[in-house]
Amino acid sequence: MIIMRSYPMKSNYQQIRGLLIWSYVRNKSLIILCSIVQFFMSIALIYGYSLIVEPRTVEAQLYLASGAVTLGMITIGCTIAAQTISSAKQDGLVTYLKTLPVKRSFILFSELFIWAIVSFLGVILSLITVFVKFQFLPQLSIGSFGLLWLILLTMLSIGFAIAYSTSPSAMSLITQLILMIGLLFSPIMFPADRIPAFLLRLYSLLPFVPAGNFIRLSVYQDYPVAARDIFVLLFWLLLTSSLSVWQLHRKV
Repeated sequence: MIIMRSYPMKSNYQQIRGLLIWSYVRNKSLIILCSIVQFFMSIALIYGYSLIVEPRTVEAQLYLASGAVTLGMITIGCTIAAQTISSAKQDGLVTYLKTLPVKRSFILFSELFIWAIVSFLGVILSLITVFVKFQFLPQLSIGSFGLLWLILLTMLSIGFAIAYSTSPSAMSLITQLILMIGLLFSPIMFPADRIPAFLLRLYSLLPFVPAGNFIRLSVYQDYPVAARDIFVLLFWLLLTSSLSVWQLHRKV
């Protein structure tokens, strides 16, 4: 177990710096794990789905390409990150953090920051895998780059909120359900007109379909994205971050 000194820190900068170092040392092995998971998931989705659906049109290939990247981010944020935080709760690391004289929002920020950094390499590997298969070159700009970070932070925040707020058994069930919904039913890997309108309206309130739209439209087609989709992602990021901070404020 990694132990931080529990004397009062003098400034916000020292608090954030100490928590970032602690989070990095504890999670640095995840750089390889997250990259491997996203890389093999991209290969499985891109090449595996290609054998099933045979994406002959550019539209079908775009959905498959953007869907693989999106689902990789969902897997890291809503499944692996949630499982890691849940394990930290069981090991007493989260309880220990609550005893430190630091702001609870800084605890969440440090975890989100380190997880986003270590996960972004996997996003790059997913983009490379898509290029090898379909020759789709990402149209990366300041806007599309910012949207990639927004998506990644939102998925991580959702995973953290689930882990902080539920028991390990409930967390496992919820995260697997999210992954199942993302893989089987949501219009991320296929066009939205293939599902009933009422189901599409439900999905439009969740962050997963807007995330897929962003990657397909902004990253691969350089098209403007809907303001409503940005609002949905920001709403879930703020909601789940607030829930995590509230859980961290609860008494040990």
